[in-house]
Amino acid sequence: MEKNKVKPIKFNLIIHDKPIRNLDDLRNNFNIEDILDAYKTGLLKRWLDVQELTEESEKVDKIGEITTEGKGDDISYEVKNPVKAAKELAKIFGYKGEKELKEAAYIFEFREKEKKELQKYEELKKQKKEVIENYHEKYDELVAELEMHGNNYEVVKSRIEEIYKKYEKLFLLDVKRFYEHFKKMHPLVILGILANKNMRLIIEKEYDIKKIYKDLDVLDLIKIRNSTTDAFYEKWRKDPDPNQPGVKTINTANELQELIKTNINVLILDYPDNVEFNGYVYDLSIDNAIAANSYPFTYIPVKKNHIKKYDTNTNGEWDDFKKEGSWMIIHIKGECHVSNVDRKKDDTNYDKESNGKFIILEGINYRSRNTTDMVIYMEI
Repeated sequence: MEKNKVKPIKFNLIIHDKPIRNLDDLRNNFNIEDILDAYKTGLLKRWLDVQELTEESEKVDKIGEITTEGKGDDISYEVKNPVKAAKELAKIFGYKGEKELKEAAYIFEFREKEKKELQKYEELKKQKKEVIENYHEKYDELVAELEMHGNNYEVVKSRIEEIYKKYEKLFLLDVKRFYEHFKKMHPLVILGILANKNMRLIIEKEYDIKKIYKDLDVLDLIKIRNSTTDAFYEKWRKDPDPNQPGVKTINTANELQELIKTNINVLILDYPDNVEFNGYVYDLSIDNAIAANSYPFTYIPVKKNHIKKYDTNTNGEWDDFKKEGSWMIIHIKGECHVSNVDRKKDDTNYDKESNGKFIILEGINYRSRNTTDMVIYMEI
């Protein structure tokens, strides 16, 4: 005799809503639908085993048109032919009534098909939900990248194009929230939308372009201030240490000329008392007040702004300062004019009346008569 062998716990089989304790109970309450169901799930087999009804259990195992799925206590059966299985079960348990068996077997078969269809539907529903959730998740990831890299136009441009190609319908639902979220925090993202001809059509259906022009506060766009440089400047004001990492000093006009050649933007940290200066330089040039023999001054390099300005006096002559490429005109100040470089193809002149249209030019021709004129633009 085996030691420590666990004796199976007996349980009642429920047939026709009644507890079945033995074979007599089963025969007296025989219901083929319930028995087929108990057979399919493996519950009948387990009940026979714990009742030590070995002969009936072995016969149940040998019923044709059945394949086993699982092992041990988890065994279950696929009923391929309910009518045949019903007859075999009736024979094992001594039930007679062929007509009733067939009717009940057909009902069982119909319900099993319904269950499978329902399971299939639920699975498809689950898969659809997962697809939708994944679709939203990928869109949200792109939006998050726009937030993280909102001042990097190459990233902005590629993510906007990806949103249009893969998530246009979701963007249609999100366009208002998207616009309100980015218009102040990352205006370059909204400009990127306007620079993309397909996305531009979407946003212009929701917002008048003149409103967008007003919301973006375009004269502010040429500033290079951002949270990093602002934080550094505030730290500098409290502790003006020229030995801090990244801080550089210009002592002579020659050094300034060399700096200008690098074509960088800088944030001026400190300068001589006799110089009036607001603390920020956007495009370092010889015309800045700091160039007037006002040395030394300290600065840190900052990232070049994608949004640029041009304010050269051309004495009324056309200056094709951008000979190629596609450019979006953000703002025209004063009495200057701009046009496409190839005036034979399109000789339209645009002036400040074009503000708020965000026109796109192939190359930029610029004409001005004074230095107070200015065009703000960006490459697209």
